[in-house]
Amino acid sequence: MKSARHAAVACPHGDPHGRARLPRLPLARAAARAAAAACVAGMAAWATPALAENHALILWIGDYGDPRANLPGIDLDAGFAKKIATLMGVPEKNILEVANAQLTPKNVGAALAAMHDRIKEGDKLFVYYSGHGTQMAARGGTGARCTEAMYVRGGVFMDSDLQESLTRLGQKASQVVMMNDSCFSGGAATRSLTAPAEGDTKAKFLPPDFKANTAVAAGYSCGDAVNTRGMTRSLATLEKDQRGPQVLYIAASTDTQVSFASKKGSFATLTWAQCLADSSSDSNRSGTINGEELQACAQGWLNKLGVKQTIMLQGNTKLPLTFTSTATGGSALAAPAPAPAPAPTPAPAPAAPAPVAAAPVQAPAPTPVAAPVPSPAAQATGATGAVRAASALEDIAAAGDRSYQVRITTAKDSMRIGQDLLDFSVTTNREGYLYILQVGSDGKTFNLLFPNKLDGNNQVSAGTHRFPRPSWRVRSGGPAGTSYLLAIVSPDKKDIGRDMDAGSAFASASANTASTRTLVIEATGASGGSSGRFGASAVVAIREVQ
Repeated sequence: MKSARHAAVACPHGDPHGRARLPRLPLARAAARAAAAACVAGMAAWATPALAENHALILWIGDYGDPRANLPGIDLDAGFAKKIATLMGVPEKNILEVANAQLTPKNVGAALAAMHDRIKEGDKLFVYYSGHGTQMAARGGTGARCTEAMYVRGGVFMDSDLQESLTRLGQKASQVVMMNDSCFSGGAATRSLTAPAEGDTKAKFLPPDFKANTAVAAGYSCGDAVNTRGMTRSLATLEKDQRGPQVLYIAASTDTQVSFASKKGSFATLTWAQCLADSSSDSNRSGTINGEELQACAQGWLNKLGVKQTIMLQGNTKLPLTFTSTATGGSALAAPAPAPAPAPTPAPAPAAPAPVAAAPVQAPAPTPVAAPVPSPAAQATGATGAVRAASALEDIAAAGDRSYQVRITTAKDSMRIGQDLLDFSVTTNREGYLYILQVGSDGKTFNLLFPNKLDGNNQVSAGTHRFPRPSWRVRSGGPAGTSYLLAIVSPDKKDIGRDMDAGSAFASASANTASTRTLVIEATGASGGSSGRFGASAVVAIREVQ
């Protein structure tokens, strides 16, 4: 809304025909609140002000006890992984690291099991692996398809076991993200590959004479790396599990490709760390970087460096990973290859669904995020640093727990400015505390429609609930455009309106990077001791017309 004077109206309690105007938010006060919000602790969508109960398990091996198998730069990968964990809001005390001689198949399984015991219901977890990968005949006979594994000290840890562990962790944690920087090929056909032009690189696959250790017999067709096809590593049950959307698996290459390590670090890990620290990776300008945006940015860098690897995603590809920052990731990458390939075009951001006009206020223009060294993907799309508020609602919805079924149903998909009143219902399959967020049709304002000053009891039962309630109304106030609604149901209370201006009936905040960070933290990050689990509706769009 351009001004609260032309915005929605609230009916005073007991007078459903009253028309109390919502006051304008003073710009000075809005600026002060934005500055205060910028001090929120944590640099990730997972972070809470106290960085509470986010965990990381970092697994890496460069020393296999045999020069033929040893890999360069894996200790640097571990440092980059810790940087990524920090961006995701994991405190140092919650990072568990298993490396080199200690990284045996038994210890990998034990570390995953220990992490399951360590985390609480609703915590968030980041898992990272860097080392060799391999392929072998799948369990079940020679006619079965190839299967992959992490090759660790003295043996392998099967992908099937990894998949089982991730699924089990995802049933307890509110979010699990794994980054796997290994190749998935154990065969001898890798000699046809061209390594990056830079020296001191090594493919992360096992030499042919290590086949006995991976159960791959001579002449077996698995492990014939091609680095051309687009097969994905088979963690398909992540998609089928009820809470599968809470798990995101990021692979450095496909199951027919080799990944590369160098003395500066492995190429995929280098790109992941740089892209997550680079605000220009946020192509939909939501204020956070999700899995698809990370994939597009990292792939752009790999193409530019001439590295034939294809970053693959499984699970909830839209899961928010980190907030954007005002600084780029620096020069962590290896020097570009002489003939860079064009960066891939990221998938277009989904059209933000629209809500109805609440009581948006006049907000100061959002401060653009500096991006002096944009990622290749961002260069290709022309992405900028300004926050798109509707996309921020989409990010919150993407992090919702699928076991909650929350739906917004509107009476109409358009409203006449100055005439029509908002009319919608929220249906939930579970009881909890209901929050209704709105982005005004000007695209510059977040509003907390419910609970509000006139109606603060937001505990609801399972079923359908009609809004607005008799004590308040919302009239379309313009300007012409699209407004957006999102419903959140939480098992316990969340401070969704923290750092919003509460001077009006509906708490409001200008849509800038600081307010977006606070909003996402409160909605998804278990801030103040609330659960990391919550349900979210799809974002619903409502057109406001003259």
